[in-house]
Amino acid sequence: MSQDISSILEEWKYNEDKNVRIIYTSSGKAVMQVREIMGISQYELDGRPDGKKFDSFDSYLDLVLDREKNSSIDFNLSREDLRALENESRLYYHRYLLCFQLNDFGRVVRDTEHNIEICRLIDLYSEDNEVRVNVLQYRPFLVKMNAISRAMISLQKNIKILARQILESAIGTLRSMPEVNTSVFILEKSRSISYLESAIKQLDTGKSSVVDTLVIELERAVVMENYEKAAQLRDRIRELSNKQ
Repeated sequence: MSQDISSILEEWKYNEDKNVRIIYTSSGKAVMQVREIMGISQYELDGRPDGKKFDSFDSYLDLVLDREKNSSIDFNLSREDLRALENESRLYYHRYLLCFQLNDFGRVVRDTEHNIEICRLIDLYSEDNEVRVNVLQYRPFLVKMNAISRAMISLQKNIKILARQILESAIGTLRSMPEVNTSVFILEKSRSISYLESAIKQLDTGKSSVVDTLVIELERAVVMENYEKAAQLRDRIRELSNKQ
């Protein structure tokens, strides 16, 4: 069997706007594929993105939570635990960004909650300050992505009042969040609060203008780190806002 994937890459040419798809394996299971510049990555949609298990647990987080629950002595996280949890959070981060791109908000909620729980464990039990800071500085972004996705699910069900409550609660969580002394945390906290406040204003007006649509697209571009597209969208938003 040839290991050359040139024909697959040729069939699915790289396009940064259409680089994620759902395919079905030979066993009928749905998986997510990402076309990158030099190849293709594949993610499990459920469980760990890489499909790895730990004993009978679907993730390393589940293994640690079971230990925490059943610990009869002072619970702590070893260096191995911290390294494994930090690495696992990166896997879930990449998957929930891709799910957000596909409007799969249910899975975004699930994966952000997974990483929020990792933050809780590291905040409580990590004695390694470097790991603690590296993980917790992204907490504001997690809270924002979780809230926006839950609000979108509520709007899809036409429960507007619940969507507003979700966004307001997330803003309160962000404002009371313990500070992490990094530029990433400061920027993400400020941006997240501003974005959620703008989302509430849009809910209250009940209107979706061209500018509103472009703002949503801008957020997607920033989330996916497509900064060239984000710059183009900012210029377009500024131009339309000046005209209005």
